[in-house]
Amino acid sequence: GPKSMTYKGRQTDPTKWREIFSPDRDCTVQNVTMSGVRLANGGADLPLEQLVEVIALEPNPEYPRTTPRGGTGKGHWLR
Repeated sequence: GPKSMTYKGRQTDPTKWREIFSPDRDCTVQNVTMSGVRLANGGADLPLEQLVEVIALEPNPEYPRTTPRGGTGKGHWLR
């Protein structure tokens, strides 16, 4: 997280669209583990830093022409 996804349903009026996730919330994760993730040609497990992407959302300047709306939420990874 954070995530953003605009649900339009059958509505064409952007004021009636809703965000499924909470794109303005900050998300924190800790104690993340993964194992056995390797490239197709084998080799050692890939480092966790190559498998996890921490993001910060920004409002979409082209919304409602394009979705999602976006937000201001940030991801935090406590290592």
